[in-house]
Amino acid sequence: MLKPIAIATAVSGTLDILFAMILTVFFGREIGNMLRYVASGPFPAAVDMGAPRARSSACSSTFL
Repeated sequence: MLKPIAIATAVSGTLDILFAMILTVFFGREIGNMLRYVASGPFPAAVDMGAPRARSSACSSTFL
């Protein structure tokens, strides 16, 4: 029972962040800035992080 829930969570989280990236590029903004903004919810210090740490923080906050 847990495996389908985990798969659905991973798929929906991936589609969510992918669509956010597409919209960010469509509106002419930088993906790194969007990821830092997303990650600043659960990790307030993410605004001052570099792009690699922002990516990992944003991805982890997507699955929280």
